[in-house]
Amino acid sequence: MSRRMRAVCHLRAKAAGCELQGAIIRSLRHSARTLRRRQGAAERGSATVHAAAQMLALAVLLAVVLEAASVVQARHWAHAGADLGAIAAAQTVAEGGTQADACMRARSVTEANRAVLVSCMRRGEDVEVRVEAGGRYGLPSVRAKGVAGPERR
Repeated sequence: MSRRMRAVCHLRAKAAGCELQGAIIRSLRHSARTLRRRQGAAERGSATVHAAAQMLALAVLLAVVLEAASVVQARHWAHAGADLGAIAAAQTVAEGGTQADACMRARSVTEANRAVLVSCMRRGEDVEVRVEAGGRYGLPSVRAKGVAGPERR
């Protein structure tokens, strides 16, 4: 329908042909509005689903980062406990203590550093201490070894 015809139909709203055309146009507009509403209704709440999915992804990422950080922290505890336990045991041996005394002192020092003594051995003048740290809440444990003895010249 041309513009002129629309204008004429608008002026003659009572004419039969124009009335039918007007009804068709109104029907098409109504159908288009209804279709837009239905499409919007189908997507209603989709932002909530997207936000929930993003929050879940963020929570998983946070859990992975925290687990990695706790393993790194356990590694530091293990190495500090092993080194300090070996130094304490070597000092006890240098002061004339037995291997049992040295290992008891190494155990107390490693436990103070949040590590568990796995083994303590005297090899000549040196003392070798092996410890384990971490392993809580299902996380992997970390092992470390420390060796200390008198200064060599």
